[in-house]
This record gives sequence, structure tokens and C-alpha cells, in this order.
Amino acid sequence: MNGELVSVVIYTYNQEEYIEQAIKSVLAQQTTFKFHIYIFDDGSTDTTPIKLKLLKEQNNEFIDLHLSKDNVGQKENSIYVINDLKSKYIAVLDGDDFWSFNFKLEKQVKFLENDTIFNACFHDLSIQSEENVSLAQYSDKSKSFYKTYSQLNNYTEEVYSWQIVRRLIPPISAMLFKTECVQEAYKEILADKVDYKVSFGWVFCLLTIRNSKFKYFNETWGVYRDHKGGVTKYVDNDEFIKPVIFYLKKMLSDSFYKSMKSDIYAELAQHINYLLSNSKNMTLFRKRLQTIKIIYYRFLQGLYKAIEINRDL
Repeated sequence: MNGELVSVVIYTYNQEEYIEQAIKSVLAQQTTFKFHIYIFDDGSTDTTPIKLKLLKEQNNEFIDLHLSKDNVGQKENSIYVINDLKSKYIAVLDGDDFWSFNFKLEKQVKFLENDTIFNACFHDLSIQSEENVSLAQYSDKSKSFYKTYSQLNNYTEEVYSWQIVRRLIPPISAMLFKTECVQEAYKEILADKVDYKVSFGWVFCLLTIRNSKFKYFNETWGVYRDHKGGVTKYVDNDEFIKPVIFYLKKMLSDSFYKSMKSDIYAELAQHINYLLSNSKNMTLFRKRLQTIKIIYYRFLQGLYKAIEINRDL
């Protein structure tokens, strides 16, 4: 802890082509307050650690560097964030993304300082698709058909928890959070002992938005890189969906989210239906068929109850 108002957390793994631009885009931020950069390298096997050490030497007063010998995952790296960061706000930047507006932090902090009912705020990101994205294992997950994140998600000026349940996903590299809600979210994710893989950002937003809302700035202040080394490009669709289903089921008993059962069941039905339609194992097919029947039934029950409540109001 270095007495900063904002801690900028950068997670990286084998991003030698991109990490320097990511860090320099943070160092270029023009602010009226102090911020500090915390970099967590998750056991990179390329030249990323070498570049990080050099950047640390050149900018020692602004950077704390944490190098892991092993690839332990973001969950394990979050322990430091939980225990040691004392700043009022936390911004997160993936090591292959970068910020393109030098007053991004200034504007986001000013908003949260003046409007305390929000737990976080975020902005749009442009999507920069690399030529090599078609070589990825799951290149169908490429975002190359889109120019911005807002084309993938219909963001509203104020984002509510039910929208996150229905898979409206803010880009993590665009967000500024209140530190206390980030630390609470990490604690719950660590307690789950589940690898959420590419669903980590969605779960993280579900936890940080509880009892609050997010503010969206309809401005493009950063860049998301769509490339073959991205985490979404080597995770099988089944492995992507299973953690989503696990967490949706968990939300049914959550003290905050259980009031949104119709939304939860709708998402469960959609994701289980995907697994059902792509199943190659007949035993598994029959099991999923029975499950999806139950889910659809509960969804319709929840929807009916919601309609009745709204009618009474």
C-alpha cells in the first residue's frame, strides 16, 4: 500500500506482445490524485517477466511487481488484493488490453466520489481483432464482427443486477470499483473453490453489484484485443457453460438474488438447452433432457408469480 486513492491491478500470463502497451497506458493517466500499479504475472513462460522487470526498474515508484513461479490462476493472485490493498478504489486491466484515454481514471473517480450509490462505473471498449485470431482453437468465439463492446451488449446508462443475471457483461478492463466490494467478491469466489474460467468476469460483476448498481459511460476509453492467445479461445464451450450453470443454481439460494428466480431460470434453461443440443452421449442427453424440463417448469412458475405480483401492484 502506497497511500494511493486508486490501485490499478493488472493480471498477465504469456502476453509478451501486449503487456508493455497495457502498462504504459496506465502510466500515461493524468490525474489529480495518486494511483499505484500492482502487476501479477501468473507464471509466464515467455518473455513477459523480463519486460515486467524492466518496466518495474524504469518506474519503480509507480509499480509493485508480483511474479509467480507457477500458473496458479487469478483466484490465487486475488489473495493479495484482499489482504493488502487499502485504496478507496480499484481498477482492473487485463495484460493484453490497454486504455486509450488519458483522463479515464480522473473522470471515473470524480463520478464515484460525487455519486456514492454506485459500486462501480465503466465505459465502452473498442475491439481490435488480430489477424491471428482465426488460428485459435475456438476461433468461433472471436469478436471480430464487432467494433465495440457496446455492440455485443445493450448497455443502459445505469446497469442493474437483474441485467447482469441475464448476461449483460461489462468489460472488466473498463471498470473502476469501490475497493470494499471487490474484496468481498474475491473472498466469496475463493470460498467457492470453483474455476470459473472465462465466466470469472460475469461472476465478479454479480458479486460487486449486489445492493447497488453500475454507471455506464457511453464513451470508448480503451481497447480490447481479440487474439488467438485470449483465454476464451482455448476453453471448450462445455467448460465455459458448466460454471455458469453452477453459479446460476447457487444464486437461487442467495439472499439477494433469490428474488430474481424468473431471470435465473430463464438463463438456466438457455444454457442447459445449449448443452442438450450439443450432447453426443445419449445417456447424458437423457439426463439433460429431464433437467431442462424441470428448469423450464420452474422458469414458467417464476414468471407466472412475477406477473401476478406486478398485477397486484
